Amino acid sequence: MPEGNGTQREIGARFQEIAELRHDFRNMRQTITLLENLFRENEKQLFSLKSEIMQVKTRIMTAAGFAVAFISVLAWAVEWHFKK
Repeated sequence: MPEGNGTQREIGARFQEIAELRHDFRNMRQTITLLENLFRENEKQLFSLKSEIMQVKTRIMTAAGFAVAFISVLAWAVEWHFKK
C-alpha cells in the first residue's frame, strides 16, 4: 500500500507541475503579445517620425531654394543699378 500512496503522490506532483507549466506558458504568451504590441506601436511612431523628418527636410530645402533665388535677384538688381 505505501507504494500506491507514493505513486499517487508522484502523479499528483506531476499534475501540479503540468498546471504550473501551463500557467507559466500562458504568462509567457501574454508577455510576448504585449511586447509585440509595443513593438508595433514603436514601429508606427518611427515611421511617423521619419515622415515628419522628410517634411522638415523638404521645407528647409524649399526655403534654401527661395533664399538662393532671392539673393540672385538682389545681386542682379544691385549689379544692374551700378552699371547704369
